[in-house]
Amino acid sequence: MRGMTGATGHVFGQLDGLASCVEADLQIPTDLEQVQIGKNFEGYSQAEQVEKLASVLNGIEGLKFDNWEGLTFDERLQVLQEIENQAAALGGRAPLQVTAHDYGEQGSIFTAGQMSWNTKEILINEKILKQNSLQAEGNVLDTVLHEGRHAYQFSNLYEKRTEPSNEKYQSWVMNQKTGYLTCERFGFERYSMQPLELDARVFAEEVRANVSYR
Repeated sequence: MRGMTGATGHVFGQLDGLASCVEADLQIPTDLEQVQIGKNFEGYSQAEQVEKLASVLNGIEGLKFDNWEGLTFDERLQVLQEIENQAAALGGRAPLQVTAHDYGEQGSIFTAGQMSWNTKEILINEKILKQNSLQAEGNVLDTVLHEGRHAYQFSNLYEKRTEPSNEKYQSWVMNQKTGYLTCERFGFERYSMQPLELDARVFAEEVRANVSYR
């Protein structure tokens, strides 16, 4: 949410087709000099990450909805942390801590969660995490994947590049250099179609499309 430096927000409304502008401002360092630009790196491609991560997720029994329903709040967080750990390993980065967060009444309607690069956390809306529905579970999974992908982007931009696609990597660099477009200022469509957001959304959607909850 606004006021959290180095955070990206995941708009809950977008999962239900709502063009809501309740999301986080992206305020992260602008110095990209320490990252090597213009070289190809031998990390996993997006397709490879999607395939491998989906395979791992299909083996997590806690994600099966019949099992998910019976998990405690803390056990659900543990499942999400395992997902983040696996995504981080495939992306060649350190995992972030998955934490539940109370966004208040307004946030309970629109905000699914966010990623804070400064505190190295993925925050999940605790109200959604507590819900016992297949849709809520899907929203939570989408959020941890989406925000984990932002962590992968930031790791590439500000720590160590592992993204093998130079075209994709350069689009993230340009998105940062020209300025991240906030939803509130530029509108939902421009916000959601900028490279950083489009990549995170597509990645999460592709993984989820290959995961069975039954």
